[in-house]
Amino acid sequence: MAEGAFEILEIRAAGAYGTVCAARRQDDPLGRVIAVKVLRGNLSGSAQVLMRTRDEARLLSKLNHPNIVRVEELRGMRRRPVMVMEWVEGVSLRELLDARRGSVPPEVGLEVIRRAARALGDAYEGRASNGQTLRIVHRDIKPGNLLLSVHGEVKVVDFGLARGEFLEREATTVSTILGSQGYMAPERFSGAQESPSVDVYGLGLTLVEALSGRLPVLPRQQEAHDLALDRHLDKLDYGELGEADAGALRRLARSLCAWEAAERPTIDQLIAGVEAFQTQANLSRDLVDFAAASITPLVEGRDKLDPHDHPAWHEVAFLEDPESIDSLGPDMGATPAPGMAEAADRRVRRFLAEPGWADRRRELKWLLAFNPDWTPEPFLEVLHRAQTPKWQFWRRTVSRDELLMALDALKHRTVPAVLEVVKDFADHEDAEIAEIAKLLISRSE
Repeated sequence: MAEGAFEILEIRAAGAYGTVCAARRQDDPLGRVIAVKVLRGNLSGSAQVLMRTRDEARLLSKLNHPNIVRVEELRGMRRRPVMVMEWVEGVSLRELLDARRGSVPPEVGLEVIRRAARALGDAYEGRASNGQTLRIVHRDIKPGNLLLSVHGEVKVVDFGLARGEFLEREATTVSTILGSQGYMAPERFSGAQESPSVDVYGLGLTLVEALSGRLPVLPRQQEAHDLALDRHLDKLDYGELGEADAGALRRLARSLCAWEAAERPTIDQLIAGVEAFQTQANLSRDLVDFAAASITPLVEGRDKLDPHDHPAWHEVAFLEDPESIDSLGPDMGATPAPGMAEAADRRVRRFLAEPGWADRRRELKWLLAFNPDWTPEPFLEVLHRAQTPKWQFWRRTVSRDELLMALDALKHRTVPAVLEVVKDFADHEDAEIAEIAKLLISRSE
């Protein structure tokens, strides 16, 4: 048996960003099977990817919903983020559709969408421990990110591209359009503000694909989009539904995929609409029998490739190495070890002591990403210097840009000590400085 932190049982998926495997903790007396998600080695040098990975773990740690995969821990091994999650024995909707080479029954497709919508609604309206609404939008809903278990459960997975408003997030919104081609709402290509309606659109296209066996190719011009959608809806498999029910289901699917976000139902309206249709058409919401007949055989029929023989073994081999454990930083908001925090703060202070550091935003971002145990103290020292009375001319002064950069960095560490100092800048004569100070204060309320 391996002697490291984990024993790898199976490599389940290997993608562009990471590898997911089934494993056991070596120190777990119960020998529970867990899922371990590891960032690809060639991405561990990307500050933005590291921050997004930590954000995903923090985000999922705030959610407790039966239809969202549960994250247990974020740890560091060889300076790579390792996310420990619950193991779901099952297949993705993508795998199911591929195996069937066609559609699923309407009652199955609708129930999968209903449960996923409940999860997404909770992610958006849920609250963090400080009472703040999370406002999480998944942004990558597709069949590959919906898991169906052998027990008839549905789990939404992969929040790596999600946007949320939780205080501890590190990654900032970028201009790059993130998501999977074919499932992205039209407004995302125009840079419009993202809302739950983009997830409604993803659920709509997932439903259409689940009931037809293939994803429609929808143009980015409204008239052509609507015509192509209508043609594809004519090909849905309505199973044993009567003509009236088939027409109602068609209208429901079309509303979810409306070009204009305002014309789509809200998450709550989507759930209510699906439930009303299920009652009207007398469709079951129980997936246990379907899972036993269709999911379990797929799981049992998989090729059981030894993980050591998998092409991605080199990406996860270090998990079984007893020498590979080290500290990556706060585990989803936990307090870092003092020694690691002190070392990180020393590096930050050295950077802040260099002339012109405020003009090196990119370098500062990298520094903080690769020293995630940093505390607010070095930046609070900058704020304290900014408050030095003018008559103490011999003290080092702080430029406007340095003050702005310090406040910007503290957005990721809005602890009480930070808020106590920041409130003194809410009425600053510089409008931009006052605005960012008020933003930090508002995010804690």
